Amino acid sequence: LLGMKLVNVDGREVGVVKEYVVIAERPLYVLEGPGELMIPAHQPFVKHVDFAAKVITVDLPPGFEDLPQ
Repeated sequence: LLGMKLVNVDGREVGVVKEYVVIAERPLYVLEGPGELMIPAHQPFVKHVDFAAKVITVDLPPGFEDLPQ
């Protein structure tokens, strides 16, 4: 999972996974970049993982990326 590109269902690139952590029994992808955006690594957020293309497709609610981490 590390190094895989994370894209939203609208095709917009969200970032690249630099770490996979579990906090309070919830798996999270930690993305590279300013602010270390953390994305839930479970349903209903994760829609598809394409290991061959190294792409994880997620469905983030509007404004999710603007929330304080």
